[in-house]
Amino acid sequence: MPDADHVIPYHLLTAGTCYAKLADGEPVELRPGEVILFPAGDRHVLAAASREALGLKPVEISGESLGQLLTRGDVEAFECGEHGSATHIICGFLAAMRAWPSQSCVACRACCGSA
Repeated sequence: MPDADHVIPYHLLTAGTCYAKLADGEPVELRPGEVILFPAGDRHVLAAASREALGLKPVEISGESLGQLLTRGDVEAFECGEHGSATHIICGFLAAMRAWPSQSCVACRACCGSA
């Protein structure tokens, strides 16, 4: 990415519910219309909307494996699990000129979602 020293991953929930957390942090429940950012690019976990799911071993997705899963500019489905209602998440990143402090995440409600 030209002129970017750092990327900030984000996840926007569009349907269903899930938990997001730093690898060693406390979970934050996300609902449709909410977005979570990891400004320092820390490793993080997305899990089904159950406390039991938070105890499962996470699926490791690295930059290298993303290159195998995704084609630049395309939208791809990533399916994991078998039970419960579907959760739809838009994942992406923002380019930044500097890194933020480690071990931080920001969750907020999207401005265009229903209240």
